[in-house]
Amino acid sequence: MMSRFVNGSRLFNGDWESGNLHAQMPGGAGFFLNWAATDEEARTIEVETGGSHPMGPADGFMPEVAEGSVTAATLAAGATISEANGAMDFIANATGSIYAQSWTPNPQKLVAGEQTPEGLLDSAQADYESQVEK
Repeated sequence: MMSRFVNGSRLFNGDWESGNLHAQMPGGAGFFLNWAATDEEARTIEVETGGSHPMGPADGFMPEVAEGSVTAATLAAGATISEANGAMDFIANATGSIYAQSWTPNPQKLVAGEQTPEGLLDSAQADYESQVEK
């Protein structure tokens, strides 16, 4: 994906490669913001295709969803969390290495029968705390 973007044949939609883009294309790449966060059609697409709460302002437009659906429950839970604690970012962004060192291996261990659900959460919390201290 990155090589296709760098050679001009594909679009790219994330900032997680900013450092690489700067190194490979200094001054040749840029980012635009707010379309998915503020445009009503974009927010509708995000909710209808992904079932997730679109980023952006808490009071931003929200399309109608089927009452009793999983999407409705997810959106309601997201609103409750946002009101209480502020919106949570993508969990892999909690620390620089939490995704690779905890959120990737622990679910794999869970599926392999080498980890319990409680152990997974305890391990992720301990990993987070140790990484934040660094």
